[in-house]
Amino acid sequence: MTKVNLFIAGMSKCGTTSLHNYLNLHENIYMSNFKEPQYFIRNQLKFPHQGPGDRNIDDIIIHSTDYEALFEGSEEYQIRGESSSDYLYFEKSAEEIKEYNPDAKIILMLRNPVDRAYSAYTHLTRDGRETKTFEFALEHEEERINLNYGCMWHLKSMSLYYDKVKHFIDVFGVDQVKVVIFDDFKEDSVIVLNSICDFLEIPKSNFKDEDLINYNISGVPKNKKIMSLVQNKWLKQIIKNMIPSAKAKEKVKGVIFSKLLTKEKMQFETRIRLIDYFSNDINKLEELLNINLSKWKK
Repeated sequence: MTKVNLFIAGMSKCGTTSLHNYLNLHENIYMSNFKEPQYFIRNQLKFPHQGPGDRNIDDIIIHSTDYEALFEGSEEYQIRGESSSDYLYFEKSAEEIKEYNPDAKIILMLRNPVDRAYSAYTHLTRDGRETKTFEFALEHEEERINLNYGCMWHLKSMSLYYDKVKHFIDVFGVDQVKVVIFDDFKEDSVIVLNSICDFLEIPKSNFKDEDLINYNISGVPKNKKIMSLVQNKWLKQIIKNMIPSAKAKEKVKGVIFSKLLTKEKMQFETRIRLIDYFSNDINKLEELLNINLSKWKK
């Protein structure tokens, strides 16, 4: 079978879901329908995870035949890709991917580490999995990691990028790794998408703003009971049956979430403390990538 040659390898809550779906609009790109197969970290994940609502081993791909099946019928496409946003966190996945396809291209999406940590927290809150405050979650993060909570609970740990990005670059080389900054992606997705086309050595596509909807919205529920009803599995299945189109479904979900979620601000003291915590990692990342990340230090 023709090998997968594009991996959106992380980080979670940095726009990977949106990028996955946007790239799938390109006529030369086939992105797997199953996002987050986690195939190249299947041996590094320890199941069962203990966090409320965490994924289990049945939610990932562990057999090569099942992985290959994700790309059946994609041989005609120049680019065949998948997105597993925990690959970057489990950096040894770089060697696994390299062994599988040494010519693979890697995209790493990075977000202000303070905002990424808070977005992960509000994602857990949105889904009713987190019931404590952000400050409590930060204070008890190490305890939860030791209890084998899933990666989404690793708020600060997943926001330390330097060593992991450097490892991917060391394994694949600078020409095969593209780092996308979430701020740039959010400000002008079309420009970023066209730069990715250049990176992948494919023609630019006529990406339309109306097709670039926001996926995987996070926020704090205004009413937990109503949000719990919306998240109910049977209701999700009804919506799925009524709206088969993935894009239409995301639009409906976006409208619903915009009404039910609110963007609460982080406590100022917590932000200052986290900026200090991440400052050294940000400085090293700036030097590694030769970019200005001063916005991340405010």
